[in-house]
Amino acid sequence: MHKLKDCPLSAVDQRLNDVHDLWHQAEAAYFDPNKFRIAIQTTIQMLRTVTFVLQKNKATIPHFDDWYARWQEGLGKDPLMRWMVDARNRIEKQGDLESRSFIRAEVIASYLEEGRYLEVNADLFVGPDELLKSIPEGKVAEHIRANGALRMQRKWIVNDLPDYELLEAVAIAFGRIAEVVQDAHRQINTSIPTLEHDGVESRSKKGGPPTCMIGHADTRTLLISLANGEQVKVSDEIITPKKEEMEKAADRYGLDPSAIFKKSYESNQELASAFFEVARTMFLKDGHHGAFVFLLKDKQLAGLYPYRAETRGERYIIMRDIATRAEKVGADAVFNIDEAWIASANKLAPFQYPSDSEHREEILGLTLLEKGSKPLSLFAKIHREGGTLKLGETTKSAGGASFMFAPILKVWGEDVPEEWLKAAKEADKDSK
Repeated sequence: MHKLKDCPLSAVDQRLNDVHDLWHQAEAAYFDPNKFRIAIQTTIQMLRTVTFVLQKNKATIPHFDDWYARWQEGLGKDPLMRWMVDARNRIEKQGDLESRSFIRAEVIASYLEEGRYLEVNADLFVGPDELLKSIPEGKVAEHIRANGALRMQRKWIVNDLPDYELLEAVAIAFGRIAEVVQDAHRQINTSIPTLEHDGVESRSKKGGPPTCMIGHADTRTLLISLANGEQVKVSDEIITPKKEEMEKAADRYGLDPSAIFKKSYESNQELASAFFEVARTMFLKDGHHGAFVFLLKDKQLAGLYPYRAETRGERYIIMRDIATRAEKVGADAVFNIDEAWIASANKLAPFQYPSDSEHREEILGLTLLEKGSKPLSLFAKIHREGGTLKLGETTKSAGGASFMFAPILKVWGEDVPEEWLKAAKEADKDSK
């Protein structure tokens, strides 16, 4: 990343950075209507001036008029960008945008958006206790109350832009203006500056908002566990392993780090298999293994997410949060390693989980999901005999339903496979 002052377009870069900072101020003020109003409208006004500053520096860019005319034509055809221009004019000449805030409340009791999932109508002044009264009675309700979580989410909507949440709309518009600025740097053969938020570098896909502007819904959401009535706090810890840490861990477990953390793998399956062998070694030495989700991109580790869920409702929420993080890092594959219980489906009662079955077996397991592919599972049965701990042979199986990854499929734009939905319906068929 080059410094702003070293770039011929430093004034443009600075203005874009100012807009970026203003957007995050609006995000931080989301639950304060007055502060949010001021911050988001200032962001809209400032964003419009980025292209003004760019035009002021036209002498820096060869053939500027022809180059910029192509961008003007494309942005002029974009309904959202036309709205942004009109909104800026209204703010400056007529006053505040006409906006409204509302709360969407829903009970989540599944990884799926289908099945055990409820939407509860609410307004700004309805509290959690009143919302819970609307949950129907019966076995479905029993499952929901034992394993669900109530999610209350505030949204700001502008009256003449009803299909967008306002902060998200401005983030999308920012991404498109940022693309113009990036292309301007290409025209003069200089490096493209990057943005930072909270000390973390933020990049954007072509024409899209930077990663720090994706998934901001967690900052405007309240989560309550129905099992204990307590607020659910989702960890924001995501780890990028460092070389010295890997070497230290490898020494503790007697592993060869170069054989595990290779520069390249032939496939994600090879990578997952290597990590499962590591998990086996760690489990046998420590007597336990924590829950981790690994995010992969181009057959390399893009992030490591340790998590701990006290209730199933928390786990449903955590996996949705991990899906957002997978989107931010551009993950194209993901796998989970954890200790778990398994049991044959035909031995489970309706809504019963393997951990609650008398026929359960304990395993150390890994499940890998790649874009456009079926899940791959690796697992080894855990044998506890007196004070001795053993692992069975590693078993590999392909296919099957892996419901915990349903939120990942959603951010990838993929449908939940029909066989998964069929399996969910089979589990519920005797519940009514």
